[in-house]
Amino acid sequence: MNVVEQVGNGTLRTNKTNLKKQRKYKQNLVDICNKFEKLGWRKSFIKKFRSEHVDFDFEGELDEYWMQCAVDKAYSENINTHSFTDLLCNIGLKKSVAKYIWNIIIEPVYDTCYTEEQLFDIAIEHVFGKTKPLFGNTSYYLNLPTENEWYYHKKTKGFAINYNESVEIKDIIRTLDQKRNNAPQNLSERDKFYLFHCTSWRAAKSIIKNGVNLDHGRQCLDFGIKRGFYMSKDIMIAQKWGEKKKGGWGNEIAIIIFELTYSQMTNYKVKMFENANKDWIHLVKRSRKCKDEKNILDTFDFVYGPICKNPKDVAKKGVNPVPFDNRFQFVAKSRESETLLENNYIGCIWKRNCMK
Repeated sequence: MNVVEQVGNGTLRTNKTNLKKQRKYKQNLVDICNKFEKLGWRKSFIKKFRSEHVDFDFEGELDEYWMQCAVDKAYSENINTHSFTDLLCNIGLKKSVAKYIWNIIIEPVYDTCYTEEQLFDIAIEHVFGKTKPLFGNTSYYLNLPTENEWYYHKKTKGFAINYNESVEIKDIIRTLDQKRNNAPQNLSERDKFYLFHCTSWRAAKSIIKNGVNLDHGRQCLDFGIKRGFYMSKDIMIAQKWGEKKKGGWGNEIAIIIFELTYSQMTNYKVKMFENANKDWIHLVKRSRKCKDEKNILDTFDFVYGPICKNPKDVAKKGVNPVPFDNRFQFVAKSRESETLLENNYIGCIWKRNCMK
């Protein structure tokens, strides 16, 4: 006759028929604890969890249960009153791991349309290896959002975030065109034009918060040896650039929007290339080959002209630059132009998880 101990909350049956099951459970518990130690959980937390669950009457996957315990514990600590690193440390992670998750996983999408709870779930999913990594293993998501959705951020007072509205890029174009063209009797409206700068969401956040910084640009591009802030007057050109670069941006594209006037340009030194003339060919070639430390294009506040189609061949082989058909760029080159752009930022549209 088998002896059966009384079964209460948090115990396993210990009759002979359950001994095998209990041994298997204990081995699974050891394996899970070893696994989570490698993932970055503190030894003290693992030891405590193991002691509390050595006789636990449990059905299902231990790691799934542990995930739920971690989430419940964090929520019980009131998620909105702690930093993310504090929350992750509170549920047992090493401080270095918590900082890594914040820097690589959470910070790039913080202050977006994700809620605090969703962001914490993303972090937990990442810790337990339940999420699907995107390009470069730098972005993880609890649920992949709808493809090709755009969200709009507008600047009000301070660093305000508003991502409640999903928008179509064609609607952005239509709205801006209407603002510029639907009142021809209003000269101030006709005087306006828009500039679009495509970048990663992480970089866009920095621009929104801190303004344009030419020091973050690259040297020796189309217009000058010195760094510049490259934009387009055509939002579709900005979008095409983003589609080309999205793989290195964690698949998240942002387009910063500025509203300027032609009247403002009269107060700045502007170099205009209406087409790819001999002057354009000569100066773009010198720029791409990094010739002349004092490139004349670096003396302007803004430069406008065609985009070079074959930059690598120009730089490496010394061939003449060839322009894209009907693709122009507008480049800020001075501290004064930085300030003008900062004062005329009107919004940003952000495209998340464009998977194709």
